[in-house]
Amino acid sequence: MSLADLCLFSGVINVRARSSAATAARRRGAATSRAKYAEQAAGRREDYVWLREEQGHSIAQAAERMGVSYRQAQRWEALRRQERESAS
Repeated sequence: MSLADLCLFSGVINVRARSSAATAARRRGAATSRAKYAEQAAGRREDYVWLREEQGHSIAQAAERMGVSYRQAQRWEALRRQERESAS
C-alpha cells in the first residue's frame, strides 16, 4: 500500500468514525427527546385523571380543559380503566 493509499484509507476511517459518533449523538438526542415527551405525557394523563376524579368533570369537559381531542380523552379513559382493573 502506498503512502497516498494509506492516507486515503485513513481518511475513510476517520470519516466513518465521525459519522458513527454523529449517529450515536443523534440516537442519544432522540432517546432524550422521547423520555421528555413520555414524562410530559404522563403529567398530562395525571392532570386528566385529577380533573375526572377530584373535580368530577365529564370526559368532554376534561378534554376541553386539557386542550386535547375527545378521542384522546377516550384513550386516556381506557388507560385509566386498565390501571384500575390491574390494581384490583
